[in-house]
Amino acid sequence: MSQTEIDSLTGLPLLHSLYGRIAENIENGHPVGFIFFDIMQFRLVIRNYGRQVADSILARFGEIVRTRLPQICRGMDVLAVPEREDDRFVLLLLSSPRYLSVLNDITVRKTAQRVHKFFNSIISELATEFKVNAGLEFHCGHSLIPADKGVSIERLVREAQREAYLKGELDEVMITFVSNVTHELRTPLTCIKGYTENLLDGAIENKELAYKWLGIISEEANRLERLINDLLDISMIEAQQVEFQREEVDLVRLVRHTIEVLSVNAEKEQITIDFSYPPQLPELMLDSDRISQVVFNLIDNAIKYSPPHSQIKVSILQPSPSLVRVDVSDHGPGIPPNKIQHIFERFYRANRGGGVYGRGLGLAIAKCIAEAHGGTISVESTLGEGSTFSLTLPLNGSSLS
Repeated sequence: MSQTEIDSLTGLPLLHSLYGRIAENIENGHPVGFIFFDIMQFRLVIRNYGRQVADSILARFGEIVRTRLPQICRGMDVLAVPEREDDRFVLLLLSSPRYLSVLNDITVRKTAQRVHKFFNSIISELATEFKVNAGLEFHCGHSLIPADKGVSIERLVREAQREAYLKGELDEVMITFVSNVTHELRTPLTCIKGYTENLLDGAIENKELAYKWLGIISEEANRLERLINDLLDISMIEAQQVEFQREEVDLVRLVRHTIEVLSVNAEKEQITIDFSYPPQLPELMLDSDRISQVVFNLIDNAIKYSPPHSQIKVSILQPSPSLVRVDVSDHGPGIPPNKIQHIFERFYRANRGGGVYGRGLGLAIAKCIAEAHGGTISVESTLGEGSTFSLTLPLNGSSLS
């Protein structure tokens, strides 16, 4: 397409008008860097402040970007927008091969990070200018359009946008993960460091106090060790570097044993555990220790979140000839609907009215173990009534469809 078409609202080129330039680069054997920016929460601006305010923000954004273009792009880099959509505004940066530098995933990522920071500063200023309290920020992703002459430009762009979006999602997950790990590690380390320094400063002469503080240091060191082991568990299971020792397992015996182990904790809160199961259940090919870990986590959580004098129901069911399911039901406060989708994420801890327990890794590990056995783990919950966690496993050891 020879003539560049301009978006009437932002004044920036439309993406489809730049397909010719992309094609020219690919024809010459050059890949094209592709970076997309999606204004998060933009739908809320339209809904809460109206289309006029939303359009005004986009128009001002385009004006600022055009003014500051030399600060954003270099050489033949081009900013463009796709056809407008009602709920979001996506900005694309097409980064052509740069003179003497090699265009690869690393150089595109660096550009994405630089421009992402720049755009977030602009949109933050505009949110303040238009008195919009919607937490506006950009979601960013990047990819590389390969110099593949056998594929249409439209398809290459679609695939690049899809890859860029997935990379953006992964980057956000990694940032959150690193932030959570840092927080979880810092807490016990700060405690250990503080008490150790106090002991070294002379408190060790007070034997009673020294023993008390050494006990706290030991507890925090154990907490740190458990956290590291949990992280290693998740990483190795997901990387398929854990060898599961599968054998024929009597699931009824396994669950009953777990209930017996946890019965002391339940009795302290005067909680009863009802256990039911089919009269005849085939043995399953499982890693006994790992599945015990999952069942232990589910029942232990049910005890923690259940009110005193209540009942927990543990059931083994066979919903079909090829499936077996373990349900753990409590009468706790339940899980809010907006939190259910996050309940199996690493470090996510839902405060269900009875305080926050654990490190937020138990359910994430349980999910990894279930999936490694070809099974699933899920939850149904009603606020004020309780929750039911379900571990579903295939009888023949194969994956569930």
